[in-house]
Amino acid sequence: MVERYSPKSQTRVGRETLLQYGESWPLSADIRRHLTLKYSNPQRDMWSEIAKSVVESGAKRVVEFGSSSGYIIRKMLEHGFEGEIVGIEKEDSYLPLAEELIRREFPETKANVKLMPGDAQYITLGDLGGEPFDAGIAANLLYHVPAPKLVFKNLNEIVRDQGLQFFSTKDLEHQQEIWMFANQIVPYVNAQRLHSFYWHFPTSQLDQSIKQSKKFRPLTELKGEHISETLIPDDEEGWDDFKLTVLSLVPIMEDKQTGQQPNIHRCIEILESPSLRDFTFRKAAQRNGGYFKGTVSMSWRACENLNPNLR
Repeated sequence: MVERYSPKSQTRVGRETLLQYGESWPLSADIRRHLTLKYSNPQRDMWSEIAKSVVESGAKRVVEFGSSSGYIIRKMLEHGFEGEIVGIEKEDSYLPLAEELIRREFPETKANVKLMPGDAQYITLGDLGGEPFDAGIAANLLYHVPAPKLVFKNLNEIVRDQGLQFFSTKDLEHQQEIWMFANQIVPYVNAQRLHSFYWHFPTSQLDQSIKQSKKFRPLTELKGEHISETLIPDDEEGWDDFKLTVLSLVPIMEDKQTGQQPNIHRCIEILESPSLRDFTFRKAAQRNGGYFKGTVSMSWRACENLNPNLR
């Protein structure tokens, strides 16, 4: 069962377009995950690792801050979770899309999945019904908020004492590398990057924050590092992946005049143009054949929550 707490909201991303464009990877966040996994060595799905760890912990009630397209929730269902999951997401565009994918992929799930809008920096236990959770997740969220300390504080106050917390982040350099793809179309749609979408919260800061906190006890070492390989848009597969990468970044663009997201149909039209294809191939050759290079340092860690007030 998938339940919404809020009235139906406006979807900024063209829902039907994204669900139809690239059937296997229809959502912006999922597209980036897909490409990270495809062009990394070793190939590890750390979101799935987190989901499996949550399920194996025996947690019955789980809250995820920044649930996005519901990828971790879907991975938890894939690993057999049958309890209650509450996904909280600030961007309205992701909520109906997450619902669609959960219904499509897990039509007979026994889990009680609730999706609601909310800002992880300001959510309270009262907003979630007052009953503490067994586990909390903030996966690759901390660099999306200007005050990550509030996320730590709120999760601590929402998860029961000796419950579990799962955190992950990645280094900012990777975000700058990815944004290079979007630069290929932003001039054509008079757009720019959302200034508030990415903040600096690297892997080292996650490690330091957890170790210095008196509210979490680390249960694992930081896990994982991706060494990305090269995406070469000089054949059909590479070109398709390039287009998907750019499309996945449209939700974090804004029109310079209106501040609104660029028209998704216009972006697809630009991506399908022969002139952009030719330009990109030439650019790829100038970059020694590829766009997606370098070290992508993404790590996650499990902690025990310390909150004597919620025993």
